[in-house]
Amino acid sequence: MKHFHILAATSALLLTTNFACAQNAQLQNAQSQSVQPQSVQPQSVQPQSVQSQSDISTFLPTLSLANSVALQPFSLHVAASRQSATKDSATEKAAKFASGKGTLLFLAGSLAMPFLSGDDHATNHSLRTADAILTSTILTEGLKRVFRQKRPDSEERTSFPSGHATAAFAAATMASHFRPRQAPFWYLGATLIAASRVKLRRHYVRDVVAGAAIGYGVARLELSQPRGLLLSPFIKRDQGGRGNRVGFSIGGNF
Repeated sequence: MKHFHILAATSALLLTTNFACAQNAQLQNAQSQSVQPQSVQPQSVQPQSVQSQSDISTFLPTLSLANSVALQPFSLHVAASRQSATKDSATEKAAKFASGKGTLLFLAGSLAMPFLSGDDHATNHSLRTADAILTSTILTEGLKRVFRQKRPDSEERTSFPSGHATAAFAAATMASHFRPRQAPFWYLGATLIAASRVKLRRHYVRDVVAGAAIGYGVARLELSQPRGLLLSPFIKRDQGGRGNRVGFSIGGNF
């Protein structure tokens, strides 16, 4: 019985060993079969990857062209907007100059022109110009307080009439009277000053039109008076300048 147990145990051990060896052989065979497709797989996948890269490289120029065509109107719109903004800023700068330093230079030029042109009555004509500018400006300031119109760009109630337009057209009217050949330039300068006030939204159109009318009217009234208006104590009677001097010279020859 003892030998029978030893034989049975030996047989069982041999069977177990053979079964383990068989399982190990099957496992190795299965692993070899599973590894073999992986080694072959890159060869089969490689053409697909190359093909996909070729498709992408072929598709990219088309996509780039489509994007450029689609974005072209937007690019043109942006370029036009930038050009318009640059143009507007240049116009605004010109308006600011005309409304600021340009106005001062314009008024100063009208006062200095009799001296620069060799006028025989330069002092008297310059005083008359200053008188017209001063009188029209005071009148305009009084009307501002009467009408109290709100400005387009703020809550200030000093819009009507425009003081810049008043002074500019008063100066232009006086300078044009003393130098008729220069009249188009003087009135053009006054018009640009008035337009700059509308461009900067400091005045409405009616404000500058009223200011221009006041400036012109006061200047004509100044010229109609022998010795001016407010500055009459300092203004002499105008004898007509060079024209009278030539007339007296001809009369003396006769």
